[in-house]
Amino acid sequence: MPGAPVMALVGRVGNGPAFLVGKKATITMQQAGPLQLIANDPDWRKEDDEGWYRVEVKGPDRSVAIAVH
Repeated sequence: MPGAPVMALVGRVGNGPAFLVGKKATITMQQAGPLQLIANDPDWRKEDDEGWYRVEVKGPDRSVAIAVH
């Protein structure tokens, strides 16, 4: 995602546009579909990547925590 910080968490729902998740973001989705998450890593060299993200996805009746390594 050009302009977003390197290794920032980026999301997309279905085939919709990408959006910056960032730190402590609260995002209300306007469409249904699979949630895709990826680190904004322009060089894609896996040997220099380490760390994790914690994502909490809330629905109307429940919450699901997801760890992305």
